[in-house]
Amino acid sequence: MSQRFGTRVRWGVLVAGLVAGACDGQGGAAGVSGGADAGYDGEGDPPHLGYYAGDTVQFRLMAGGVIADFDFQLACTCDGVPRDLDGRISEGGTLADDGVSLVPVVNRAAGLRIEGAFVSSTEVAGTSSNACCTDVPWHAHHIEEGEVPGGLCTGQPDASPVPVGVTDSGATLHWAEPARCIALSAAPALADMSERIIAAAAQWDGLACSPLCFEPLQRAETGPTDAADRRLHFAAEDAEHVVPPGTRALTSVRVRPLDGEITGATIYLGAGVVEEESIVELLRQIGRALGYDQAPDGLDSVLGANHVGESVTVNDEAALCALYGDPPFCLE
Repeated sequence: MSQRFGTRVRWGVLVAGLVAGACDGQGGAAGVSGGADAGYDGEGDPPHLGYYAGDTVQFRLMAGGVIADFDFQLACTCDGVPRDLDGRISEGGTLADDGVSLVPVVNRAAGLRIEGAFVSSTEVAGTSSNACCTDVPWHAHHIEEGEVPGGLCTGQPDASPVPVGVTDSGATLHWAEPARCIALSAAPALADMSERIIAAAAQWDGLACSPLCFEPLQRAETGPTDAADRRLHFAAEDAEHVVPPGTRALTSVRVRPLDGEITGATIYLGAGVVEEESIVELLRQIGRALGYDQAPDGLDSVLGANHVGESVTVNDEAALCALYGDPPFCLE
């Protein structure tokens, strides 16, 4: 099952209750605060494994999209009569094929049906129905991490002198299938930077130890918003994506929290980077987009905070070889 929700790790500086309701015999629409229109848009990366809880519904999301130990304590007023129902449905359901919706949890003996969908990577909302109490809204939030399932890529490549980012659950950040080239694009406003972008990307994909590569630079209005759009995009900072004070660029990386796979990234450049002739900041931010964190103080690396050289160093090469070598650290 393909699971796609949106978690973003941002560099420059690094950057996941019940709605009570009663219904009458007429039934009512779910008035969930912050519902789908204000939350998850159907594109992106998967929800976190772990425990979700609200005042009336609690469940665990397990590996493979299995929903286990679905506990509920529901109450509503039906034809003026209070109705209460509580219990547990073990192994009660799964995520639907869209990776967003819960397959309805049904207990026919109690006339109970619970439906819902993720509105963000840490929040799920839906409705419950029991007898004539229909569409009673509920809300649950992610409050506890699950264990990373066996077989996922976790931890740091031992041979990498530069640390690699990890998700909240410990999965190693990485682009899948490094031999399949990553698409490369830039906003039309950065047309004058094309040669510098191409030169910077070439230094990261020209290492003999690794098949990692970039496709020829294309022009694009926007960065990747869909997990299938496997692309690294360059854009100037804007009102929504402001480079933090004291930094020169901001890299926003789309990551699947469950397994750490990077599905796309956008590098927002401050005005100073756009105007200058140097490629040093481009080199640094491409490294960030590949999943690397900041290099330790004193290490000669373009991923260091104060590095000024315009070439990747032997330490950067070692880092790339450790994560994206042949075979890659995160085997597919």
